[in-house]
Amino acid sequence: MMPAGESLLVAAAAAGIITSLYACAPASSSESAQQRDTLIEELQTSKQTDVRDALEPDTSPVAQGDLMVAAEKADEAIDKLEHDEYVSQTELHQALTVPPRSLTEEQRLMIIRRLQSSCWLDNQGWWDYTRDPNPATDFIVQQDMCDQAIEELRSGEDVSWWTIQQALYVPPNP
Repeated sequence: MMPAGESLLVAAAAAGIITSLYACAPASSSESAQQRDTLIEELQTSKQTDVRDALEPDTSPVAQGDLMVAAEKADEAIDKLEHDEYVSQTELHQALTVPPRSLTEEQRLMIIRRLQSSCWLDNQGWWDYTRDPNPATDFIVQQDMCDQAIEELRSGEDVSWWTIQQALYVPPNP
């Protein structure tokens, strides 16, 4: 069983490796095939970790759902790569993410601080676009999602990892 913080570091490291693999154009098709095979191995490892963690008896139902969603995302990315289909960086990042089985109080507080920063940026974006209702609405929706995630985390509720990730998103503010 890998601690939540450690599994997040593994996912971040894997995403960095994958980004660097795809950042440079391969010199030959054999290099490209080798990069794809390496990526598929990383995705299979991520998927196995997701499924293993989901089946641990002390994993909460919310975390089990997050882990199974992550395993499915890894499976979809593997399938696309095996069929030489395009996989975006966002899809790869999500497919390589291994959501935590639980959060320590320290991790909860860290996430709450990050969410508070996102809420502040959402609020700032709303003020920047008060005369244009479409972008302003995006910021309001994001801030509401962010506020709700903070409230649930503060009350000790289990919050879906994907909900937290969505709440951390801040719409572009040019």
